[in-house]
Amino acid sequence: MDPISTAIIAAVSAGVTSGMTAVGKEAILDAYKGIKNAIKSKFGKDNNISKTIKDFEVDLKSKGRQLLLAEHIATAEANQDPDILKVAQKLTEALQSTETGRKAIAKFQVDARNA
Repeated sequence: MDPISTAIIAAVSAGVTSGMTAVGKEAILDAYKGIKNAIKSKFGKDNNISKTIKDFEVDLKSKGRQLLLAEHIATAEANQDPDILKVAQKLTEALQSTETGRKAIAKFQVDARNA
């Protein structure tokens, strides 16, 4: 799966929208907001990627929403946009700085390979 989907899904799974611990939380939240803002800036406020992110934030365990997010990213060619990839990399790095984030990335990568 593309690095943008991986970063977003891992961040939400790690608790960026709820009970993440204080260590590393600010950097992850900033990077998560950054990727959401970059997507809105590039594709408009009501784009399919942003809508799917919002839906996924409500239903974190939805494999269907994970796949739909990846599909919307690919359809919009966001996974080829250097600015969005740069922000996704920042989010991934912020996630890698915490144990919870590393576990979320590892879990998602395993799930994606087995899908």
